[in-house]
Amino acid sequence: MSNSKVLIIDDDAKFSEKLSAVLQDNGFDVEQSYSSEEGLIEAKMSHFQLIMVATILPALDGFFVLEKLRKQSDIPVIMLCNRDCEQLRLEGYRKGADDYLVKSFSFTEIMVRIQTLLRRTLGVPFSQSEKLECNGLMLQKREQLVCYDNKNIILTPIEFRLLWTLVDSRKQVLSKPYLYQIVLDRPFKPFDRTLDMHLSRIRKKLVEIGMNGDCLRTIHGKGYRFS
Repeated sequence: MSNSKVLIIDDDAKFSEKLSAVLQDNGFDVEQSYSSEEGLIEAKMSHFQLIMVATILPALDGFFVLEKLRKQSDIPVIMLCNRDCEQLRLEGYRKGADDYLVKSFSFTEIMVRIQTLLRRTLGVPFSQSEKLECNGLMLQKREQLVCYDNKNIILTPIEFRLLWTLVDSRKQVLSKPYLYQIVLDRPFKPFDRTLDMHLSRIRKKLVEIGMNGDCLRTIHGKGYRFS
């Protein structure tokens, strides 16, 4: 996914510049447009792997841009909004958006979500590695084997996928909505404790083979991290 080309359509120049810098630091080729008309022209002129468009734009809003894009392409589109609103999210999804992000998101999360979206749309496997190692912990994907200090533990398929996802993105905080979609393959619901239950079981099994349970950390209000 390195050198994938991204178009940001947003009249908030300060935000757009900051997001562009983060994407460029992660190897993306970024173009910026500050109006809906300019963005649509740019989208037709160049080949992009991803377009990020603000819901609020001068003259024609982001949903108009989304509708126009969908008439000419199935390119992945992420909508950017100033506030979290179910009505806006649903409108975006109905009109063909692939994801929806409030501008208060962490740039760590946006990078993970962009990478996941591009892996899916470009046909790149979630992780090309068959083996992960971190702090003495070793995971083998094919055998779904987890080993630490020459001791093996048995995880369910969901537990293994959850641990693999966290270790693969170690030191990054992964949000609950992201993990629900990637690991459980369903949308997150605020009162659903399924993910917490799986994490608790994984922690217990890791402690049983001598690891510190704090390696799986809950970051209050943000998500989870392996460190």
